[in-house]
This record gives sequence, C-alpha cells and structure tokens, in this order.
Amino acid sequence: MTPCVTCCPAPTMWLMVARHLLLLLLQIAASLCELMIPYYTSKIIFAVNKQVPEQQFQQYLTLYGAFALGFAAFAAGRGALFSVINNKLSRQLRYRLFGVLLREPASFHDTNEPG
Repeated sequence: MTPCVTCCPAPTMWLMVARHLLLLLLQIAASLCELMIPYYTSKIIFAVNKQVPEQQFQQYLTLYGAFALGFAAFAAGRGALFSVINNKLSRQLRYRLFGVLLREPASFHDTNEPG
C-alpha cells in the first residue's frame, strides 16, 4: 500500500525552477535595496551639514524610505518563499518515508522499536 499521491503531488520541474528563479530575483532585489540604504544615509547626513536645498533633501529622504521599504518587502517575500519551499520539501520527504514504512512487512514492525 502506498500513500495517497493526490495529497502530495510531485511538483513539476517548471514549477520548481520558477520558485527558485523567483527566490533568486527576490534575493537580488533585497540586496540592491540593502546596498542603497547606507548610500542615502550618507547623502542625508551630508545634505544636513552642507545646507542643501529643501527639495533635494526631501528627495534623499524619499529615496531612503523607498529603499528601506523595498528591502523590507523583498526580504519578507524571500523569507516567505523559503518557508514555502522548505515546507513542500519536508512534506515530500515525510510522504516518502511513510510510504517506505507502509511497504515493510508487519513482522518488521514487531521486531524493531520505533525511533
């Protein structure tokens, strides 16, 4: 007896590639946003010290906030996708293990302790 295949269908190769590609894109976007945060932090500090026009200072603050929010969003998306991939792989591994246990003869379970 094998475990129910409909409960845990094997993902297609294209779906796995798409998930990993999306994960890579989220990683790149989060990294680029994270790199821009210190750049605009220094721009803001120098803008305060050099008395730049208010419009340029507001532009630095806006870009700083946008990159900070972008980093937070991309990092959260990356973490969520890691979690989804991890859960799917764990579920597949558990179903395979359960299938192997079901294929063993009953005498195996009588002689061997679980765990």
